[in-house]
Amino acid sequence: MTASIPPGWYEDPSAPGSERWWDGAQWTASTRARAQGEIPPPPSSAPLGPPHAGYPQGGYPGGYQPIGPPPGAARPGRGKAIGLSALALVVVGGLIAALIVLLGGDDDGGTTVATDGTLTDPTTGLTVPRFKDWIVPDPDSPADQAVEGPCPSRSASRSGGSDVETRFQAERKCYVAGVTLTARKADSLAALVADLKKDVSGGDKGKVKLESLELDKAITVDGHPGYVLRGRVSGKPEDLGTNADSAWAQAVVIDEKNERGRYPCVLLKLAITAGAPDKATLDTVLKGIRVGEPQPSASTS
Repeated sequence: MTASIPPGWYEDPSAPGSERWWDGAQWTASTRARAQGEIPPPPSSAPLGPPHAGYPQGGYPGGYQPIGPPPGAARPGRGKAIGLSALALVVVGGLIAALIVLLGGDDDGGTTVATDGTLTDPTTGLTVPRFKDWIVPDPDSPADQAVEGPCPSRSASRSGGSDVETRFQAERKCYVAGVTLTARKADSLAALVADLKKDVSGGDKGKVKLESLELDKAITVDGHPGYVLRGRVSGKPEDLGTNADSAWAQAVVIDEKNERGRYPCVLLKLAITAGAPDKATLDTVLKGIRVGEPQPSASTS
């Protein structure tokens, strides 16, 4: 009889409203309160009596059926279930990693760029983040920064040989990224934005194609009214002014004319290559712009 009765929770005859664990051979010291509505009340004909070493004759006490193992008891097949869960996590993790690759989680395959302070352009009054290891191509514009890269190669002609390619590379400044602070003249902000869109798309030359315009809206820059344009462009590296055939172009305009009718601007070009800075650089520049008072140059009357 005792061998045929499986382990489980049964009503404790000595404590109505509670249950005691039967381990398949005898009663144990493990008890618990019976949840309301979990098990129907025992019939009036249920045998009574305190728990003891042997299971009472006459079937399950109170007509109860086993609910589950006591707290901390090992469940059959638990190790197998844990192993399968771990395997499922590995499989799911692999699928997520594959989706990141397929969907372009690291959109441009770029590298993270660290900032190291700020740089200020006195002529525009603008301040931008200073990027670690970037260079200043123009000593007259200390806030302009760039990441140097190899110039796009051009097939050498038969007449010039490798010297033609060398001269071509020496004549151009080729970068994988560049930040420029400048002031652009325009009759109005709307006219300036229209001109910048033409510049991004290559103007009348049509050598640069605007693939997408991601940002095109009025914004607030350091508490000042402004406008941002951000788009992805493509074309020949020499036309883009980068060492790649596709790039991100971003222009941020402060809607405050100076005394010469010029609007302060922050222009950014970011090549889309495996070695170029990550696209997050665009947001780093956008969020890091600070607007100050421009300082007149020595030549200004």
